[in-house]
Amino acid sequence: MKKIVTMGFVIVIVLMTALAGCGKKDVKETTSDQTKEKEVTSDIKDKDVDKDPLANINAAGLPIVNEPVTLKVAAKKRETVKKPFKDLAVLQEIEAATNVHIEWDVAPINGWQEKKNLMLASGDWPDVFWGNYIIENNEVIKFAADGIFIPLEDLIDQHAPNIKKILDETPGLRDYITAPDGHIYALPSINETASSAVSAQFINQAWLDEVGMDIPTTTDELYDVLKAFKGICSNEQTPFTFRFDNNILGLNGMFGSFGLVDNKTKFTVVEDKVLFTPMEEAYKEAVQYFHKLFSEGLMDVESFSQNMPIFKAKVSNKNVGVTNMWSLNWLFGDQHEDAGYVFMPPLKGPKGHQGYMYKNASFLSGKGSFLITETCENPVVAIKWADYMAQQEVSFKLLEGLIYEKDDQGIYQPIPIPEGISNDEFRHAETPGANSFHMLTNAFYENVNVSKGILEKRGYDKIYEQYKTNTFLPPFYLSPEDSSRIAELKGDILSFVNEKTSHWMLEGGIEKEWDSYIKQLKKMKIEEMLNIYQNRYNDFISE
Repeated sequence: MKKIVTMGFVIVIVLMTALAGCGKKDVKETTSDQTKEKEVTSDIKDKDVDKDPLANINAAGLPIVNEPVTLKVAAKKRETVKKPFKDLAVLQEIEAATNVHIEWDVAPINGWQEKKNLMLASGDWPDVFWGNYIIENNEVIKFAADGIFIPLEDLIDQHAPNIKKILDETPGLRDYITAPDGHIYALPSINETASSAVSAQFINQAWLDEVGMDIPTTTDELYDVLKAFKGICSNEQTPFTFRFDNNILGLNGMFGSFGLVDNKTKFTVVEDKVLFTPMEEAYKEAVQYFHKLFSEGLMDVESFSQNMPIFKAKVSNKNVGVTNMWSLNWLFGDQHEDAGYVFMPPLKGPKGHQGYMYKNASFLSGKGSFLITETCENPVVAIKWADYMAQQEVSFKLLEGLIYEKDDQGIYQPIPIPEGISNDEFRHAETPGANSFHMLTNAFYENVNVSKGILEKRGYDKIYEQYKTNTFLPPFYLSPEDSSRIAELKGDILSFVNEKTSHWMLEGGIEKEWDSYIKQLKKMKIEEMLNIYQNRYNDFISE
């Protein structure tokens, strides 16, 4: 079986066209004044580059360019990043070091999909798409085939020594990110220390003490505990809250108690067979269980619509009995041991199943985290900018922010999180963090005294490894034709599934509607999607 790379992914795509001046081409000048202004600006900017396209670019060292160059970069950000990207200290440091100015076009995570689709369809592209999961795996191939993204391999070999070193020293990585046509259109975001425990379950210990019950170990015991919690809840409190269709804050991991862990993509692998989880009996049984909880007022109906701030407020104010999160440190900071919540191990279901969400290769994220579009005028500057961020200390700051400081021995020590601030807020105060482009290896972490938050997650990794079950579909590339077909089918199918699932959880009816639901999925060509993924998976494991 193909050796899977030990790292999380960030995508870098670099244009192999013009080598001078990176900034968006002006294609729609409408007045003579604008045209004259453009010509004058171009003459000043490129007066030396006209003689030698590389005159403004330093072959090695910093800054990358002698005269400032502007890149237009599209990105997304999470709710805990409060500052505009241009004001984040880590990104300001990168600009100062490289002399590459960035015009950021940033969208919130929840609005990114729509904005991305409009952006790609319009032809008004940025120079670079930047950040973890900024472009989905199959979109990379689809839009590369359309000519939007360019190959990177020559640019990497000639101008990106840090990236090249990582590719050369990580067995299988170069092959893994190579598209079916032989080109590399995207680089992966890498974090070899990423947790395999995508989510974790927590329960309110104070409420357990009040009702005189222990941490539940089965789904039946959880039902009994939630009923007891309902008896002590005030109007603003709820026995159980979550965020629907969310791998970290949702119910996906808990589906493992019924035989098949769910995930946001809905595709999984069991004994080398690709399955669509919402078509399986285990999925149906899990939905029936959760409907039982909803029908008796044991789960929060706002779970299908609440945003991140509302979710965090409920949990941090101790108004929740049970929930799923990344970790306690993520929300409560260094005071997480006194948060009032305790870890709840995976629950044994009615048929003895006790699985939970676990990624065997958690360092493998999506491949589309740094891409350069066809309209970028200076791909050399773009790839060198990415290569600077691939330096270990720079990637560390991009991912973790300014929450560590180096001591006299060169060891990074965690800075205590101020009281009243979550790890998530502290970490993202001066960096895009989890949504950044970064390439971090285990070797760097030999000089890091990791934070309490990382230590907490490592503890969960050891527990959940015992309960790992069906795996995520590997993030392999499809052919351009298959990528386009998946894109045509996937959106409507997932929308249909999520609509039906939320309805069944709240209102019930899955037993009566299941057969017609399966027929509708088949009518929507789910079997064609399964065949595409199965054929590609078969090729993948035989490579």
